[in-house]
Amino acid sequence: MSSELNRVDFTFQYPPFNVLGKREVGWTEAEAASSADRPMHLYLHIPYCRSKCQFCFYKVWGVGTGEKAADSTQSYLDLLFREIDLYARSAKVQARTVRSIYIGGGTPSLLSLKQIELLVGKLRESFRFRPGHEFSFESYPDEEVLTREKLDCLKQMGITRLSMGVQSLDDRIQELNGRPARKDQFLRLYAYARTLGFRSINLDFMSGMVGETMQSWKKQIDEILDLAPQNVSLYKLEFYLNSRLTTSLRHGHKKAALVMSDAAEARLAKYAFDRLEDAGGYIPSNSSALTQSLDVEQVHTKAIWNGEDLLAMGLSSYGIFDSYMYQNTANPDQYAELVLKGELPVLRAHHITEREKMARTMVNGVKVLKLARATFAARHGSDMQEVYGDVIGPLVKRGLLELDDKELRVPRSHTIFADDICRDFFLPEHTTMMTSQMLRSKIVKGSPEQSAAAVLS
Repeated sequence: MSSELNRVDFTFQYPPFNVLGKREVGWTEAEAASSADRPMHLYLHIPYCRSKCQFCFYKVWGVGTGEKAADSTQSYLDLLFREIDLYARSAKVQARTVRSIYIGGGTPSLLSLKQIELLVGKLRESFRFRPGHEFSFESYPDEEVLTREKLDCLKQMGITRLSMGVQSLDDRIQELNGRPARKDQFLRLYAYARTLGFRSINLDFMSGMVGETMQSWKKQIDEILDLAPQNVSLYKLEFYLNSRLTTSLRHGHKKAALVMSDAAEARLAKYAFDRLEDAGGYIPSNSSALTQSLDVEQVHTKAIWNGEDLLAMGLSSYGIFDSYMYQNTANPDQYAELVLKGELPVLRAHHITEREKMARTMVNGVKVLKLARATFAARHGSDMQEVYGDVIGPLVKRGLLELDDKELRVPRSHTIFADDICRDFFLPEHTTMMTSQMLRSKIVKGSPEQSAAAVLS
């Protein structure tokens, strides 16, 4: 496989989700002994937002705010607590200690103060936590959703990493992309959150949004530098086939004229990484995230990509535990039925083979921008060059990877393409698995795509 540097497909997980099958659902208590003394991470999915953004492809429902939202989410939380109880009674789970928690969605900040307190309390009483564990909480920077009182509550409940889904600091661009968030509200919430002293605040942004230009992007990066968050995430706007935005563009909506090409988006990403590194001293964590310091770098994602287990709970959530990759049902009725019967709501799963684990180490190592040769050898009993020399060699020759006696790494010039480069380590049977997004070249008319070489020149 030869890497195409186009930033078209973000690699969420390896092996790909396509390998999951109903026939492989389930784990056995006999595996409990193998779980002992190994760290794990928790993910809780809250599938609700004030309103669903037009580009969103997740299993999420818009339920408004205030009491209306609380009423809509309470029955789901009751079910989620039952799922937590099922895992809390499992010997193989209780053999572990939790290194990080991530509550995501949707937006968990839609929950009421009481609901947040109950959820965090439920987690605290159900699992064992390592000293200094990371506790991340996603939030939507809207003053009707994320109030000062909720920020106070999050700090008091031990949240260490607050992630704010900003996406853009330009209200015009937010509106074009079907998103009701406003810059002035975010700035007030962010300023107050900084006074509370969270260990880390992460700001999420999207590159290549409808209506974005290089000029507006440069202005935004300057504003990010002024805000100086501990962590910055920069995700490419992908046109997933199940989003309302993609549907409208496929049917010829006039906004298609405001969509930039993949090559133009890559220029935005390259500019952002270079500017944040050079002017702000940020350090890349992967192809879509930067940190001010390794002391405040996100533990959760990096640890999972480095091979640690993720126990995921909630509607449609996915995880990896004891060599099983699994996903919960995305059907609310089925989720309720299974949990109320005392059964785990896992719809499909796959036992990861040793061959897949080896490929996973390489794929995720590239995603986090470096992989120690000693780490690979300790996990798999061979040097990576012995197993993957025929893949590594051409990539090094092309300047996409660097290899020395200690490690394999992605050079700074190609950081933004790590998700493209890592696919060269996919097993042959996984390379043709379908993606679920629409190529920008199908939307942008009248100008040919430029190569990545043009972006890097």
